[in-house]
Amino acid sequence: MRLKLLLFTLVLGMFGCVNYLSAQNKPAIPQRLYYCYTFREKFYLISQDSTFETSDAIHWKGYPNKISCKHAVISYVETDSLCYLFFGGGGNVYSFDGKNYEALYEEGDFKNQYGGSSYIYQNKLHLFGGYGMFTDKNITTYFNFKTRRWDKVSYKDPYYQLPVPRNGATLQLNKNEVLIGLGVCKFNESSTHWGQKKLNDFWKFDLQSKRWTKLGEMLEPSNIYSAALPYKGMILSFEKNKILGIDIINNRLIKFPNHVPFTIFRNFIYYNPTSNKFMVFKGQGDVFESIQLYSAEEFLGTKQIVSQLYHKPQSKWVSIGIFVGLVFLVGISVYSIYLNQPKIEIYSQIQAKIDEIALILNEEEYHLFNQIYQQYPHKMQYQALIQNFNQTLSPETQKKKLKISLDEIEKKLQAFLGNKKSIFEYTKNQNDKRMKEVKIR
Repeated sequence: MRLKLLLFTLVLGMFGCVNYLSAQNKPAIPQRLYYCYTFREKFYLISQDSTFETSDAIHWKGYPNKISCKHAVISYVETDSLCYLFFGGGGNVYSFDGKNYEALYEEGDFKNQYGGSSYIYQNKLHLFGGYGMFTDKNITTYFNFKTRRWDKVSYKDPYYQLPVPRNGATLQLNKNEVLIGLGVCKFNESSTHWGQKKLNDFWKFDLQSKRWTKLGEMLEPSNIYSAALPYKGMILSFEKNKILGIDIINNRLIKFPNHVPFTIFRNFIYYNPTSNKFMVFKGQGDVFESIQLYSAEEFLGTKQIVSQLYHKPQSKWVSIGIFVGLVFLVGISVYSIYLNQPKIEIYSQIQAKIDEIALILNEEEYHLFNQIYQQYPHKMQYQALIQNFNQTLSPETQKKKLKISLDEIEKKLQAFLGNKKSIFEYTKNQNDKRMKEVKIR
């Protein structure tokens, strides 16, 4: 009996030790000092002096590190052979091979691109956008792994043709193109308050020509809180308690109606592409209450609803064609209105103001004009008008003087009536093309 009691006590003691050690290997993690990243099948949690690793969120292994990350925001990019950690605002860069860290750049925190979106292209770590120095950015900086220096990409487009500055943008790399969209930007609501605007546009950057092209606007404008998890050809974005898959490359919006409920403001979510698992940190304040691991199917559910992500803008030639067509239609309408307006004859205007006209013309001019006026609506013979001039003059001189007089009368009448149209209508001789008759229009 005593032997059984002793064995039972030993078993209880061993079980208690296992639970104690397990609890010690799963520490409460101060949020302000820790950052999580993935490499191969494991999740890693990093503090100012230690790294904790796990593959099941139950068994943990901790060891010291010498990464200077106190009070810094950390980001990472994973490749097949290495994981690169870097200060989120630009600055320090470290590589990690699953066992050891190597400092590639340690000259401090630039604090210039917090919330920037990262990718690796041609052996360079790139960082697009972000927030720093009280402004949002649309620049792209890069860290060259060979020279171990930071530099800036030079765009070929003028500033007004670039994407709106932003942080938290969704980003996908597709061969020699970078596709970005969404994110937020700050704007000055008043002299004392800054607001934050959610962006819903999408852009493509050609890494060879260094030029930007706008792809379109989101068809279902969203209030996305963050977009941080690459997942099977898309970026998982979180909108309060909803998960959306953003696939700019294929113009797809994916919804997951049966995902695990969560509250983004109390949860930190990470995805490991190698193990196809999600790790969710739940807690409040600076201490996490629990850490849970889900398979992708458990976390997202198996149902997906796919729709078009953005509306492609019209070709500039289509826009020009529409504009030309509208101008043509407006022109036709104006011309039609003009044709349908009641026409007021020149004669009617003259008839209404004949007494005043007698005052603006000199005696010789009025005598000529009155002959034509009295003949209306019939035409006045040109030869009859010539008789008003000195008969000792040659016929050609008489005709020239008549034409000069008629032109002068016309100018005066046009100015007086406010009408630029011709006052007189001439008929020419069909044989010699000389003036034959004249009448008021």
